[in-house]
Amino acid sequence: MTETLSPIRLNCVSEANRLSLKQDPGTNRFEILDDKTGQTLGSILRDPASPHEVELYCGKGGFMAMISAPNGLLYFALPGSLVKLPDLELNLPGNRFASSPDKQPS
Repeated sequence: MTETLSPIRLNCVSEANRLSLKQDPGTNRFEILDDKTGQTLGSILRDPASPHEVELYCGKGGFMAMISAPNGLLYFALPGSLVKLPDLELNLPGNRFASSPDKQPS
């Protein structure tokens, strides 16, 4: 399923209605939410005049984002990354992994 909040697209391959965006009132900042777990996956701060398009993917391989520039450049973002452009900032802080005492190094 693909949902569009122009020019931010939500594309969820594995489950429909898994991702959603919540706009902070009075700002150009959006929180990216995982509706299944209730977690905040990241945020997008976007100038309304920005020519960049953002597509957020949630699929079998996990969560990622792709930013398309008008000149054809593509920027990819995985959890743990921060992409800063003059008119757009995409922050995907990632998830913390807790160590498991059951697992030993090989």
